[in-house]
Amino acid sequence: MKLSIISRSAKVAGAFSFCLLTLAAFAQTTPKVSLTRLDCGNEPVPASVASFSDTYAYPEFKVQLTYSCYLIQHGNDYMLWDTGYALGSVPEAPKTPLVELLGQLKVTPDRIKYLGISHYHDDHIGQAASFPHSILLIGKGDWDVLAAAHNHPSA
Repeated sequence: MKLSIISRSAKVAGAFSFCLLTLAAFAQTTPKVSLTRLDCGNEPVPASVASFSDTYAYPEFKVQLTYSCYLIQHGNDYMLWDTGYALGSVPEAPKTPLVELLGQLKVTPDRIKYLGISHYHDDHIGQAASFPHSILLIGKGDWDVLAAAHNHPSA
C-alpha cells in the first residue's frame, strides 16, 4: 500500500509538472513580425507593360509603375529587401533617401542585419552602399556579375 501511495503521488507530481511546463511554453512571447513597404521610386509617366510578357503582348497597355523596398522585422532583427534607385540617378528615382525613410520608423542603417537583393538591376541596388555593415543576401549569378565588374574574387 505504501508503494501504491508513492506511485500515485509520483504520477500526480508528474502530471502537475507537465502542466506547468506546458503553461510556461505558452506564456513565452512571440517575437514581433512586421512588413513595411518603403517608397523606392515611381515612373514619372505610365509605362508600357509589354516587356513583362514573354510575347510582348499588349504594348498599348500602360500603367503607373511603383518601385518598392521592404523592411522586414522579426523580433529585434531587421532585413531590408531591395534598395531602389540611387537618388537623382534617373527620373524614376525616389525623392527621399532610404536611410531617411528608415529613420522615420526609428530604424538606423546599423540595425539592418540582412540586406536582400532580389536581382542586380539599378532599381534594386541603387542605395545598397548605405548599409555597409549588413549581411548581403544575393543570388550567385548576380554576385558573379558584381564580382567580375569589380575584379573581386567570387565568394
